[in-house]
Amino acid sequence: MCSCAARPPHLSARQLSDSVAVLLSQGRCDSSLINLLDKSIAIDANIPTNYSMKATILSRMGQFQEALNMFQAIERERIYSDEPTLIIQHGIQFALTKDTIQARRKWERALSIHHKEYLKTPNVYHLSGMLALTRILKGKTATQQCLQSHKANLSKEDQVLIERTADVLLRNTDKEVMSSFLNMVLWGQR
Repeated sequence: MCSCAARPPHLSARQLSDSVAVLLSQGRCDSSLINLLDKSIAIDANIPTNYSMKATILSRMGQFQEALNMFQAIERERIYSDEPTLIIQHGIQFALTKDTIQARRKWERALSIHHKEYLKTPNVYHLSGMLALTRILKGKTATQQCLQSHKANLSKEDQVLIERTADVLLRNTDKEVMSSFLNMVLWGQR
């Protein structure tokens, strides 16, 4: 006979996701975290961070093709059609598997989404995304032009944050920027 007290409490998808985020921030990275994310996804498939964390874990474990396969599956199911962070990570997985053409297509799509959303509601998140993607795809001059075209729409505080972001992007070489872009998934830096 099973005792109800012996069963673990039912956790929501968000609680499972939050637990994995805490464990990742503590440096843990193993297949048990993927199992927790899979449980969270089974409960609610519409939490984008679950896929982002799963890709991060798979990449840290060197399973780049598995991460790419996951993104291709959720793209087919139209789970994240307009989520720029996941589209960027999908592009990173293509880059890690040496498919730079597909990587650039994903990043161009994410750039257009960030731009469209920024025009609706100017904010630091979308402008930062636009600057980073512009730097990767089009270089320093285009990044400076993007910054000058859009920063005036932000508050003074946000303009300072954006200037710092742009400064880092413009100081680094193409190789350094791409490397930090790839590290976003490999080491979970956001």
